Amino acid sequence: MRYGGVPFLVHWTDSEASPEQAQGVRASAIAEWHRGNYSGAMIGGLFASVARADGEGGGDVAGMRVAGIVSGNDGDLTGVSASGVYNYVTDSLRNGVSLSWGANVIGERLNGLSVAGWYNYAGSNGRLAVQIGAFNNLDHYDPDGTVVQVGWYNRAAEQSIPFLNVRGISNLFERPLRALRGHP
Repeated sequence: MRYGGVPFLVHWTDSEASPEQAQGVRASAIAEWHRGNYSGAMIGGLFASVARADGEGGGDVAGMRVAGIVSGNDGDLTGVSASGVYNYVTDSLRNGVSLSWGANVIGERLNGLSVAGWYNYAGSNGRLAVQIGAFNNLDHYDPDGTVVQVGWYNRAAEQSIPFLNVRGISNLFERPLRALRGHP
């Protein structure tokens, strides 16, 4: 693994071949980024990013990623991501939280909470997807999950309802009952 930057100002690490996994807590006043997978906390005063490693995969984050302006990763996120202006997760948010004063974009599946001052987007929903913001957009609704949207404009696939949009609320209660009766 290669390291670079100026301590406490800018710091980056780069996996040389496969998507290695870096661990720990990193903080810099300007930016933090890593190519590969990351577990732990990554805090950048302005930017924090985890990218794919030389096109070989990676970009997954398990932990916390925080930045003043832009925070993002190219893979899945399990944990918390927070930014002042823009959060992105190109794959899925798995059991996590994405917070931003501006916009949150989850490229694939949202399973967790996405809160933005202005705009939330997710490609699809997981078991429970909650979007809170002025404008909420879920591109594809998976009928096995539940979606709760709170905002001025809420769209979950073909259903658009202002203020509060709920789809599949019964899914939260059906699975435990089916499991008790011996059904998958």
